[in-house]
Amino acid sequence: MVEEKEAKVVTKEPEKKAEEVEEVVEKVGPQYGGILFTGWRREFTTFDRIDNVWSTRALESYTHNCLIEGNWWVDREICNFKFAYDYFLNEAAWGGMLCESWEQPDPLTVIFNIRKGVRWQNKAPLNGREFVAEDVKLFFERLLTGPRLEKHVLQNIKEITCPDKYTVKFTLRVADYTSLQKIAFEKVDAHELWEQYGDLRHWSTVIGTGAFTLEDYVMGTSMSFKANPD
Repeated sequence: MVEEKEAKVVTKEPEKKAEEVEEVVEKVGPQYGGILFTGWRREFTTFDRIDNVWSTRALESYTHNCLIEGNWWVDREICNFKFAYDYFLNEAAWGGMLCESWEQPDPLTVIFNIRKGVRWQNKAPLNGREFVAEDVKLFFERLLTGPRLEKHVLQNIKEITCPDKYTVKFTLRVADYTSLQKIAFEKVDAHELWEQYGDLRHWSTVIGTGAFTLEDYVMGTSMSFKANPD
């Protein structure tokens, strides 16, 4: 006799799918502050603009501002900015930086209206004071006395006056478009610096109005910049 056993029925439950987790990405705004470390292909033998050394000009792109700079919001049909200085010869691509506006009422006169509220970096001896028209006047008068004067342009400046605190007027000897360019794109230093130190050849005298302050420079090793909090 064969004993029949009741067959067991095994039901396999379907595997549970891993729960779908929606990744939440927190939107973070711009992070302000910080220290920038950068490299250069050459040594700096001077930090004085009056010496007219190219490397000093490049450095000041971090620490200083010009009266006028490229207007990066301009229509790219006007200027595509594919090359760093595409805007230099294109006045339609200019925008006020240290100046709010500028005008040339006649071929021999250039007037810059200084932007109010701009301040020098908060380092002695400037201590964050306001940038004014007199700063521009004294800076260019110093350049005109420099041993490496760019005579093809700066010698065309006949006189510099400040009708008021926020207006600086350049009178030229002859009508020359390159004079406007040269004045507009110079990065301005403060007179307190050379009055106190005699010259600006040491890195500690690099104090401008720009986005970064120069914090340290060790020849052959490193230089560091800190974001200007102001």
